[in-house]
Amino acid sequence: MSQAFPALDRQLPATETAALHRPLLIWDGNCGFCHYWVLRWRQMTGDSVAYEPYQDVAHQFSITTEEFKRAAFLVEPDGEVFRGMGAAFRTFTYGNRWGFLFRWYNRSGLFRAFMDRVYRWIAEHRPFLFRLTKLVFGKKPRA
Repeated sequence: MSQAFPALDRQLPATETAALHRPLLIWDGNCGFCHYWVLRWRQMTGDSVAYEPYQDVAHQFSITTEEFKRAAFLVEPDGEVFRGMGAAFRTFTYGNRWGFLFRWYNRSGLFRAFMDRVYRWIAEHRPFLFRLTKLVFGKKPRA
């Protein structure tokens, strides 16, 4: 079994995930940086992952609004939950590339610790990184 979000210390109950037919990435709908990258990831994963802002779906899950404000979450139909960089890397496994990062993240504590720090830094600097993203990758997201 893969590494679930440790702060939950459990899977979400089936009552919260019964309606999920595919993984759901939950992100901050008020964040331009997040929206940009969700559009790119959606191109990469196609219909294999659903994407919804936490503002629209938070009421369905026993994850607090404060937790949703700090990180993206990937909820699997079986109730397994991934947070932050774990959610990002798990999402990549549904695309046609970058899935190896999830294996590295689960197998190497050093890589996981480093990438979790990177994620926290990104989360704290989203407005700046959104401007930088548009400069480097263009205003329209392309996978």
